[in-house]
Amino acid sequence: MVRRVTLLMFTFFTVMNYTSLAMAWLFQSAEEKLKVAEVMYEERDRPLRAQVLMSEARRIYEKEGDIVGIAHVNRAYAYFLKSGAVGRWSKMDFDDKTVNHSNRFQKAIEYLEKALEVYEEKGLYAYASNVHFNMAAIYSNRLDNYEMACTHLEESFQNHIKYNESNLNNGKVELLRGYDSFQEIIDKAKTEANCY
Repeated sequence: MVRRVTLLMFTFFTVMNYTSLAMAWLFQSAEEKLKVAEVMYEERDRPLRAQVLMSEARRIYEKEGDIVGIAHVNRAYAYFLKSGAVGRWSKMDFDDKTVNHSNRFQKAIEYLEKALEVYEEKGLYAYASNVHFNMAAIYSNRLDNYEMACTHLEESFQNHIKYNESNLNNGKVELLRGYDSFQEIIDKAKTEANCY
């Protein structure tokens, strides 16, 4: 009897938990969906759910005609494609049918290029700097194209400078732990990519 009650309670709370999560996902904004998607593929190893959330976010932004929002989805999808979670799910189908496991890093570059076009057009230099930096990492670490890596590292730094110039009072950037300046991060990345 106790086992049956325990099992019944466990089942009830499990259903309630998943129902509340599902309901929360139904009513999230596109921005919230992207944040949850990142948690799903970065921390929870759930790339399938992450992909669904990114698709939902894209539909919201497309319906609203929000090109910056669509750029954010493209950037998020690129980070998703290069994530370890996607790498561990070798049988995964992608929403973009041109993507497969053997070309996912090149496709990540394509999604970052789409996002970058919007960020640079809109003067969103912090995002552009971040995208260039991540493109450099993919070129260097996954595609063995050090020349492109070096080009994107320089572009990342130039966009960082533009961001600081356009945000004199609020131009602080969260740096990687152990670094005192963005220049120091770029210099180390350039050394690792044999740019010097």
